[in-house]
Amino acid sequence: RIPKGHLITGGFLGWIIATAAAGLSVNAGMLYAAIFWVGFANIVLYVSLSTTLMEVTPSHVLGRVLATRQVAAAGIRVAAVLVFGALADFVGVRQAVLGMAGLSLAGIAVGFLLFPEIGRVGAQPDERTLAPSAGSGVRRAYRAVVYALVEATDAAYETRPQQTLNAAVLVVVGVAWLALLCVAPSAQAQDH
Repeated sequence: RIPKGHLITGGFLGWIIATAAAGLSVNAGMLYAAIFWVGFANIVLYVSLSTTLMEVTPSHVLGRVLATRQVAAAGIRVAAVLVFGALADFVGVRQAVLGMAGLSLAGIAVGFLLFPEIGRVGAQPDERTLAPSAGSGVRRAYRAVVYALVEATDAAYETRPQQTLNAAVLVVVGVAWLALLCVAPSAQAQDH
């Protein structure tokens, strides 16, 4: 199992890189792919942060802590839309998106400098770590990715139906993105 601190760090960095890629995109396909990875990194980040928050917060204050986090996140979202919308009007959308990625990188760097323990959350994984498998490095990497995406990390969800559902959701999302990429170029050609 991947330690939550690594998922949090990877989610932050993945979001920054994908946001910068969206700002640097030169065509619709590249933009759609970057936005997909922004969303994917956001999900990884949100789930790992939420799980960690629930694990470390005493149960008698958990509701208040989660409510406070939701209100703070909603306020930050509104402020970000206002600030970066105004910035986009002033300097352009591409520069505003790149500025958002740069500002996020600076903020996250400061956060990790002030709270380095975030990157170490869950650094001692249990016995269910990925065992090395036979085969080439590519095959081992493929199995590790499939395992990380499909296998449940909570004992309550370690059933074959849940694994099948996880795999089905991944297939549906992947097909939807491929369909969007196939349809978008024809729509873009009609606009010109």
